[in-house]
Amino acid sequence: MRKFKFNLSMEELKKRTHKDYLIKKKFLKPDAPEYLELAEGDKKALKHLVRAANVIGRINMQLDCHDNIEFEEFLKAEIKAGNEQAKLTKILFDAQKGMNAIDTMSEKINLAKGIKELPGKGVYPKDLSKEEFHKIIKDMIKSNKVEEVKRLLTQRSVVERSGDHLVGIDYVDKFRDEFEKAAEELGIEIISVPGMYTSNDIPYMNANIDGLCHAENQVTIGGETIEGLGGFEIKTSSRGEGFSEDEIPDSYYCQVQHYMAVTNLSWFILTAFFMNTKRVRNYVIRRNDDFIYSRLLPAEKDFWENYVLTNNPPEPLGIDSESEYTANLNIADTVELDTETEDLIAQRMEVQQQIKDLEQKESALKDSILIKLSALSHSDSATAEKVNGAGERFKLSYNLQKKYSVDTDALKKSGLFDDYKKESAYRILRISEKK
Repeated sequence: MRKFKFNLSMEELKKRTHKDYLIKKKFLKPDAPEYLELAEGDKKALKHLVRAANVIGRINMQLDCHDNIEFEEFLKAEIKAGNEQAKLTKILFDAQKGMNAIDTMSEKINLAKGIKELPGKGVYPKDLSKEEFHKIIKDMIKSNKVEEVKRLLTQRSVVERSGDHLVGIDYVDKFRDEFEKAAEELGIEIISVPGMYTSNDIPYMNANIDGLCHAENQVTIGGETIEGLGGFEIKTSSRGEGFSEDEIPDSYYCQVQHYMAVTNLSWFILTAFFMNTKRVRNYVIRRNDDFIYSRLLPAEKDFWENYVLTNNPPEPLGIDSESEYTANLNIADTVELDTETEDLIAQRMEVQQQIKDLEQKESALKDSILIKLSALSHSDSATAEKVNGAGERFKLSYNLQKKYSVDTDALKKSGLFDDYKKESAYRILRISEKK
């Protein structure tokens, strides 16, 4: 068994697991009135749901950090041997669903020495840097491995090394055993789909779904009963924005309704992984023909006919993909501005001034808060490196952060600057009123 070194001292562990610091959540016991009042069929279904959630939770732990599973096994062995430090560490591990997390005061918590959260978490190889990743992608494109690169760059892929190149493995295939076990507990079969579906009626409508589900008998998931053939979609969310107990973000709802319009399926299971809490939630999305025929299909038809076929881009919404598109537009070296363009410029300048005014107001409010914090401190001593505050509605932290920068002048004098500099090119739009 792999050995780990604990990163938090006993003093820190006792503080972080104390009732004043860690909120404990009580689960229902077998003799709880809420459980006893359930029908026998619902009791049985609840047990299967819990076991399925545990299986999917372990998948999420592996996607979050390569070392989570091994560290958990190490903790269990140490607890069995009577290690109190392991016992307290396991409490935190279970609470934050893994080795690495950020606490409520935005402090990074690492439970094992030498193992920190990686930018690529457990989805990319441990030793893969951003620079190497970009180099490999370029080399693969030069080697005409475009399709392999496409698989690498999807949200569905777990990336692994294959010689000098990388391969993207669909996470349903990567964790096939776990998904099959979860599906068995839920009473459904999940099948990954290798290709893309195209609508029989509308050829420009395609669907690249994560999988198909089959429930031979009636199964209840998230309070919804399903049966027969349906679709399967998996999402990850950093903080669960747009999700609630029974709602998903509008964009995901539209996406799944589009899939059902293409495939003629009547329901989808959407499984969401929440990275901040490391929890999983399953949603059953029913086909909504009223939404599909009155809103979705007309909108897609309009977009296809008036924008795609005419090669006429829609009005920008301010999203990143539009900025990437406009950065590569061909523009002459001298342009005479028309009235419409100048109106847009005037609107932008007005918005910029509003932003500037709001930033100044935000800065003034921040300074007022710090003045109040000082007045409430009742102390003349220097400000501590870490400051915490809490009231009835809010809590805050005011911590010292250190930033390191490179002395470029010293590098130039030493003759090393040219050896390590990196060049990037971008354009800056500057606008001013004529005088």
